[in-house]
Amino acid sequence: NHHYPSIALLDQRLEDCWLLVKSLLLCSSAHCLDDINMSYPREEEEEEELPQQVADLAQATVPSALRGIRSCKRCGILKTLDQFINEGCENCPFLEMTDNPEKCNLCTTAFFEGQAAIMDPRESWTAKWLRVDSYLPGVYAISVTGQFNRDIEEELENRGCRWRCRAAQN
Repeated sequence: NHHYPSIALLDQRLEDCWLLVKSLLLCSSAHCLDDINMSYPREEEEEEELPQQVADLAQATVPSALRGIRSCKRCGILKTLDQFINEGCENCPFLEMTDNPEKCNLCTTAFFEGQAAIMDPRESWTAKWLRVDSYLPGVYAISVTGQFNRDIEEELENRGCRWRCRAAQN
């Protein structure tokens, strides 16, 4: 007689993991450690200039839900469709997805495999392997399946941009 956890319990554990990843990615300074019930001694209350790595981490976006996650076809960052519509893609602002649902559908896909939370892209071997080491921190797809339409591909080629999506294999 084996006792297996229920689907609801597994869903809750997965959601708890996402919340932990989200809280880690959203921390913008050491002061946020207080928010997750950890103490951090503050020796100086002076306003310091944030290091670039911390400033980048403060701008990180993670998917706000577990369902309906999509990947940017160019950089592979993962968000919900609503997040892409409301915020666009922080790595690809020239795709002009903000407030443009049609462009979001053209530039994102639900067909991706795997996920990796990248907190320090410049130092992470995973970010280098995924070729996202020049992007902002966030959650990225391991592989992205899809194609841009010809107009968007031409625009990216003219800008000298590479993209991560690959056509589906038959």
